[in-house]
Amino acid sequence: MSEDYACICSSPVASMVVEGVKEIIGQVGLSAVTAYCAEAFGNETKGVDGQPAEEIKRLGSGLEALYGVRGGRGILLRAGRESFHTIINLHGGEMGLDLRFRLLPLKTRIP
Repeated sequence: MSEDYACICSSPVASMVVEGVKEIIGQVGLSAVTAYCAEAFGNETKGVDGQPAEEIKRLGSGLEALYGVRGGRGILLRAGRESFHTIINLHGGEMGLDLRFRLLPLKTRIP
């Protein structure tokens, strides 16, 4: 986790979402959101250690404030999809979602 957005997240799940946001809006956009969150939430953000839902909620609030409601939600939706793909690629084998499972026909995967 980079020091640039340490004020936003402390949990691994939230940091994956932040990485997804960085992929979408870039480092400059993420820096702007980080600065906004640091200003808006201050030290409150440090108190949510290990609670990714609260951290992601605050990140979403920052995105909505800077990009508007629709824009912020769209960015978070795309970041969530990006994070899901990252989790599947990194930990899919541990969860039984390796390539062999993903290539099965849909009716076989979902009974």
